[in-house]
Amino acid sequence: MCNTNRHVKWVVFLSLSVVFLFCSCRANVVSESDLSSWIEQISPQLRQGDIVFRKGNGVAGHIVLMAGGSAEAYSHIGIVACKDDSSGWVVCHAVPGEPDYKGDIDRVKCESIESFFCITKASNGKVVRVACSDSIAQCAANLAMEQWKYRVPFDHDYNWVDTTSFYCTQLVAWSYLHYGIDLVEGRNHPARIPGFNGVYIFPSDIEQSNLLTYISYY
Repeated sequence: MCNTNRHVKWVVFLSLSVVFLFCSCRANVVSESDLSSWIEQISPQLRQGDIVFRKGNGVAGHIVLMAGGSAEAYSHIGIVACKDDSSGWVVCHAVPGEPDYKGDIDRVKCESIESFFCITKASNGKVVRVACSDSIAQCAANLAMEQWKYRVPFDHDYNWVDTTSFYCTQLVAWSYLHYGIDLVEGRNHPARIPGFNGVYIFPSDIEQSNLLTYISYY
């Protein structure tokens, strides 16, 4: 995608950011203690490769929801995995605007499930499981984790066929498609905001898959 289109997207993002800063307010569904209790409850049920959705509190989350249309209940998605040090469940996801340190690039990240769902980032969330063997689910999670280890950048062009960088839904779908599990099945739709002229894979396009089984939500 040309630099002009990327510039247009950036202008649209800044404009909408101002609108949301002055016209929207955040309403957390649960308290921090309730969220901690929910995570404690679901943790024993999780397996590597489970998919997590969240509805973001920030400007970027609101923009995704508006761009996706009425079907969009969630603005972001990631895949559950385990680090080699057995430090507990983590979420691997491609995300912009959440640097781990000053100067960090937008890239594939790995963070604790508590951090992924924390009330400053999400107002509600959901966990689902892909209908496949444990071994395939673990392989998909491991593949996503490799992109974190390689510091693969976030794809600001949202180019579905380019796997040198990823956006959130692309990372999850690609990790499973590599092992023969198609979570998208051709679903996509145009963004409903100016400056985004193509078709994109939104969280709802994965959420609609018949291969997903509901685990829990808050």
